[in-house]
Amino acid sequence: MTTIAWLTHIYLTQSTQPTGALDPLLEESVLLPIDTLYVAVVGGVLLLGVILRELKRRYSEKRTFMGGPPRDRPDFSPSTLRYLRTFEVDATSVAAALVRLAAKGRISLRLVGDGIDVTRLENPPETELAPDEQIVFDTFLGDRDYMDLSNLWGELCSATFKALEAHYEEEYGRHYREPNKPFVYYVAFGFLGFLVALALTTKDPMEAIMGPPILGVCVWAIAFVVSQTTKDRRAAARYRPSFGRFVRSPSIGGARSLLGSARGIGMGVQQFFVTGFCFLFIMVFTFAMLSSMFGVEGGLIFLVMFFASAMSIMRLRDRRTAKGAELLAAIEYYAHGFDAAHAEDETGGWADALALDYLESVGDADDLSDEKQLRALNKQVPVWFSKSGGDAQAFELAQVLAERVPGAFEDAMKIYE
Repeated sequence: MTTIAWLTHIYLTQSTQPTGALDPLLEESVLLPIDTLYVAVVGGVLLLGVILRELKRRYSEKRTFMGGPPRDRPDFSPSTLRYLRTFEVDATSVAAALVRLAAKGRISLRLVGDGIDVTRLENPPETELAPDEQIVFDTFLGDRDYMDLSNLWGELCSATFKALEAHYEEEYGRHYREPNKPFVYYVAFGFLGFLVALALTTKDPMEAIMGPPILGVCVWAIAFVVSQTTKDRRAAARYRPSFGRFVRSPSIGGARSLLGSARGIGMGVQQFFVTGFCFLFIMVFTFAMLSSMFGVEGGLIFLVMFFASAMSIMRLRDRRTAKGAELLAAIEYYAHGFDAAHAEDETGGWADALALDYLESVGDADDLSDEKQLRALNKQVPVWFSKSGGDAQAFELAQVLAERVPGAFEDAMKIYE
């Protein structure tokens, strides 16, 4: 019996039944006579394909313009280069700006035991500062002649981060980034169609359609409670290392910073377990509900696609404009072929190496010498860096810039609420 004939039979049978009498065929019938698991697999694959296609497009953005002759360094400050790669502001962004300020004769850095002193220099040269460097100079250092980075104030760090973020968003965010509406619409309506198709394979489509929103409401409720509980700590942790940045550029130092940031956001052991238990209970309840409607396999696929769709919309709701994609490719081209010996920068390559994360792997003098991109940095210690109790070494400067300076900002933000 064809589908049309089958539906016609149901309609005619129902219309000729006495009031209150139901045809057994109608009670057992479904509007979409296809196996639920088959619909779940096909729908999940199609929806996942849309998400993977967008991820592939993002991955290929930086390689679209990689061909052709070598390119010059993009005409941006090191901190701006870092922001344009990730659209994020972190402690390394401020550290790169401090290096530029030191190279332009505005400040000096001195390693004193476990601390780092930043001192304003008298009679600085008439060198123009980039806007982000001026922001760091005015907001972070202000009218102070001396700053001990081991004793920073969280409020001061937060104000500096926010000022940089506002500047970058106003200057670059609006021109190089735009809402990714097509992708959001594809995923949102695709998931809705996925839910409707699954519901049509059940005996009670309306119940199947209305059931899954309970999942969304429950997850939102838990997220709201956790958000309100950790609001102050999350605000302080906003500019610390992100998991996405760690995935893009994995390193031991990045892992340590990420774990430290996670501890900084923590709610307390008891509260953590209570929240975790509530979340687990709701997930088990929701999965049981989905399994009763779509089967165990279908419910599991639906649950996975629910979280995949929600996470992809949150993470990929913005995209680069055509101009932004071309600029990213130019920055990545420069980063891929970076060599401190040819760095067109007042800092002799130190700020660029820091902003592009090349200094994270430096643990001793041998690491600095073995890295082809960094060998030029090992030849001479800049005049703006010194060490108490002896001569400063280049690898010590690398450690100070990559670990101690960003670490000082992160430590200050951990205790800032």
